[in-house]
Amino acid sequence: MGKVLVAKYKLKRAALAAVVLLTLIYCLGIYTTLFIEIPEGEGWSFMMKSLILLSHATLGTLLIFHSASLVAMANKAKSKMWMGVSVVGLLGVLLSVGTGSSFVSVDNDFMSALMALGFAISLLAYVYGIYASAE
Repeated sequence: MGKVLVAKYKLKRAALAAVVLLTLIYCLGIYTTLFIEIPEGEGWSFMMKSLILLSHATLGTLLIFHSASLVAMANKAKSKMWMGVSVVGLLGVLLSVGTGSSFVSVDNDFMSALMALGFAISLLAYVYGIYASAE
């Protein structure tokens, strides 16, 4: 297998890992929304008391690094398609993490909706990359 094919195969696997991680983070977020009430004014300090919420935030932060590594891998592979996919995926993740950080502080439904929008953007980007690179 040539170097370009190997690089694209690794991108596909990394995108699949991002999809799995996004799904896990989403499930933890839904659990948090349904079953955990964050006391007003205690957002960040409460996070240390809730393993589910802490896991959700920690995995989201790790996803930033994983998504950034996908951008670097796409750049190294010189793939325009994967570059677009990985940048859009990273932007979706950054939107989710940024609004999620605000959500913990202000408990605003709009921030929750933006967090879900970021999830959808990144999920669709990575799934498209996997689909478009199918051979």
